[in-house]
Amino acid sequence: MNTLGIILILSLVAIIIAGFITLFVAYYNKKQSEQKLALQVKETELQQKLLLNSLEVQEAEQRRIARDLHDEVGALLSVTKMSFNGLSRKLTDKTLTAELSKSKKLLEESILTVRRISKELISTSLEKFGLVAAIEDFLNIVKEASDLNINFETNFQNDTKLIKNQELMLYRIVQELTNNALKHSGATEIEVRLTHKPNEEVKLLFFDNGSGFDVAAINAKTDGGLGLKNIESRIKVINGSLSIISNQEIGSRFNVRVPL
Repeated sequence: MNTLGIILILSLVAIIIAGFITLFVAYYNKKQSEQKLALQVKETELQQKLLLNSLEVQEAEQRRIARDLHDEVGALLSVTKMSFNGLSRKLTDKTLTAELSKSKKLLEESILTVRRISKELISTSLEKFGLVAAIEDFLNIVKEASDLNINFETNFQNDTKLIKNQELMLYRIVQELTNNALKHSGATEIEVRLTHKPNEEVKLLFFDNGSGFDVAAINAKTDGGLGLKNIESRIKVINGSLSIISNQEIGSRFNVRVPL
C-alpha cells in the first residue's frame, strides 16, 4: 500500500472518530438538558406542593378561628345581649335606660362585626353555591360596611364549575385585593370582572381608582408587600399568571389568568 492510500485510510479513520465524538457530545448535552429540565419540573412541582400545603394549613387555621368566633365569642355576645334586654325591662331610671340602650347598640355592632369576620374567614357560599355566589356575597358585605361603589360582572353560567383549589384561590385573591384597596389605596370605586372561556382559561380583572403604588418597589422589598406576595403564591399554586399596572393617574389594575 502506497503512502497516499495510508493517508486516506488514516484520514477516514480520523473522520469516523471525530464523528463519533461529535455524536457522543451531542447525545451527552441532550441528556444533560433533559435531566436539567426534568429537575426544574420536579423543583417547580415541589414548590407548588409546599405552597399548597402552606395555604391549606392557613385555610385550616382560618376555619378554626371562624368557628371559635361564631361558636364562642358570638354566643357569648348573644347571651350578654339577652342579659341587657332583661336588665332594660327592669330599669326605671331614664338616664340608666338611655346609657344601657347605647351599650346595647355597641353590643349589636360587635355581634355583626364578629359574624362578618367569621364569614370572611370561611365562606359557606363558596362551598354550597360556588365561586360567583361567594364573590357576590363578599362584595355585598363590603358594600354595606363601607362607602365603596362596587361593580361585579361575570359571564359564568349556573353550571360553570372549576376545580376546588381554583375556586378557593380566586375567591381569596378577590378578598385580598379588595381589602388592600380598602386599607391602602383610598379608592372609592372597585370593579371586578370574572370571565370564563371553557377549556381555555379563567380571567379575573380587578380595578380600583385609588392612589396606586410602585410595583417595582413593592416587589423589591423582602419584608414588605406581604399581601401581594400572598396573592402571587395563590396564583402560582393554580399555575396562573399576574400582570399589574398601577399609578396615581389610573389607580391599580390586576389581571389574573388561570389556564384550564
